[in-house]
Amino acid sequence: MQMLAPLMIVLLLVSPPECPPAAVELSEFTAIRASGATYVRWETASELNNLGFNIYGTYYPFTDRRKLNDELLPSFSPGAGMGAEYEFVDFFNHEFFWLESVDANGETALYGPVRTDHAVRRTLTRTRLPVRTFQR
Repeated sequence: MQMLAPLMIVLLLVSPPECPPAAVELSEFTAIRASGATYVRWETASELNNLGFNIYGTYYPFTDRRKLNDELLPSFSPGAGMGAEYEFVDFFNHEFFWLESVDANGETALYGPVRTDHAVRRTLTRTRLPVRTFQR
């Protein structure tokens, strides 16, 4: 009878390359029409390395997005791990909105679209976080 040498299997565990965390963790993104304007709101849970935001809007879902802010909307707490709440007031009443975050390396992330909520009577409320409001 022939003896077989024990078979040894070696598993090499390879961990995937580390990916840097997303600059922005978005927890809410909405658009509400009230008092003749559209209030685009977003809330972040964290903003690592984030410089600021751009808002894009369209009147129809499948048309080209148009940047609505002239300059980068600055992050409330750039480089911090904490979140903040933001509001952009659109007096041109676009129907669809996208939010773009821009980090310190120039990398961007696009969120959306969100469609405007056409509530007949809507009370705008504030949350516990400080709010930075921008108007166009």
